[in-house]
Amino acid sequence: MPTTQFQSSKAVEKPASNSIEETPALLKFLSNPNSYVSYVDPQLKADGTNINQWMDFLNDLAHLLFGIKNFLNDDSNFVLLDASMDRSILHVIKSSISY
Repeated sequence: MPTTQFQSSKAVEKPASNSIEETPALLKFLSNPNSYVSYVDPQLKADGTNINQWMDFLNDLAHLLFGIKNFLNDDSNFVLLDASMDRSILHVIKSSISY
């Protein structure tokens, strides 16, 4: 029996293997992402000299929260986030840059 357009698009829409498990850490993060800003160490310096250490920390945070290793190394990882996750991690990133 051929699949309908609705069936095929639904299968592509959200595969179960790509879903992010809602852990207590993730739920806390989503309810108050600002509480995680103070944990970002080091803050990114204005001259960018510590960008590798800063990105390593953000990758560790994303691994803790989303279960995705090397999160910042692959743009397609952002597709896995829902809108609230995306806004929350963006808030932490923007707030952890020193001016």
